[in-house]
Amino acid sequence: MKRLRIAFSWLHIFHKRLFLRPSFLVLLLLIPISGAVLGLVAGMDSGVLKVHLATEEENEKVSQIFETLMGSEDVLQYVVSDPEEAEEAVKSGKADAAWIFKKDFDKLSAKFAKKQVSRNSLVKVIQREDEVTLMLAREKLCGVIYPYVSYELYLAYVEDEIIEGVDEAVLKGYYDSVMPGGEDLFDIAYADGGDASDSGTQYLTAPLRGILSVMVLLTGLAVSMFYKLDEEKGLFVRVPKKYQPLFSLGYHLAPIVDVGAVLVFSLYFAGVTVNIYREIGVMLLFALASALFCIAIERLCPKLGVLCAITPIVIIGMIVVCPVFFNFGFLRPLQVLCPPYYYLNGVFNITFVWQMLVYIAALLVFNAVVFALSPEKRSFD
Repeated sequence: MKRLRIAFSWLHIFHKRLFLRPSFLVLLLLIPISGAVLGLVAGMDSGVLKVHLATEEENEKVSQIFETLMGSEDVLQYVVSDPEEAEEAVKSGKADAAWIFKKDFDKLSAKFAKKQVSRNSLVKVIQREDEVTLMLAREKLCGVIYPYVSYELYLAYVEDEIIEGVDEAVLKGYYDSVMPGGEDLFDIAYADGGDASDSGTQYLTAPLRGILSVMVLLTGLAVSMFYKLDEEKGLFVRVPKKYQPLFSLGYHLAPIVDVGAVLVFSLYFAGVTVNIYREIGVMLLFALASALFCIAIERLCPKLGVLCAITPIVIIGMIVVCPVFFNFGFLRPLQVLCPPYYYLNGVFNITFVWQMLVYIAALLVFNAVVFALSPEKRSFD
């Protein structure tokens, strides 16, 4: 009981010391603010690319296509304008592309199906350069035009290859009954069987989890600097060597858990949580993994100056290596060394949670060996 009381006293000291530092309080405050701001921005009209939609002639089918595009939630922002305005917007840099639907869209669709035109183009695409994002954007355009072209191909095939003179209303009724919608072609789920529709993740808030996870690790490395500084001052000289690993773990874990709790709170109110119970459980494991990782880094650095010098390198490396913005498969050998890698994947896939437990066990063994080999001058029994 006495040892338990002492342990809680030390945890109280660790928390109290950090909460007396304005910089730590500012850090805790910035995390929910960043989540709230990104959640607010994600709900506004925004996009990675801005595309102007225009038509050379009013047409019912083109209007339906415009409604489909305007009603979709993706990384493209659409603006309806006239052809001249759309072309000028691209030339002036106000838009990334302009999709101008040609005159007589219905007739061109029928001619396209019967191969009666030399250039089978239905839409004039104007853009200043051809980059990957614009190529992907045109795939979206092909997707919304396809149902209309597909119907014309169907009519042309029936009339030319099967039977002539069939009432078009009958053919359209049959076509509508068997033609699936685009949303019926996909059934998206996570690798562990979870339903992807439950996450509510939007493209703007998707990197938020990765950025905040790196911030948790940055907190741990900052605490390691304080630990190294206090150790060099001899403040831990009365801590018995056999208790040093546990003492160091508590020293690191207290602030990391604080930041992790605020992280889960921020993700919840930003609307990007998958399951709150899983979020809390995976975050606790991530906090433990981060604390052990920071302890390992601190033990491997002989001086405080070395730890301060490598901290920015470690953080930048985490952003590049871990799937914060992009997931590069060829970096997998480096990813498995980083705590955020297990957290960012473990929230969606239970397999990575088991891998994180193995990772934690490996760090426990490593830190135990390092502490056992540490010089006696660090403390006395």
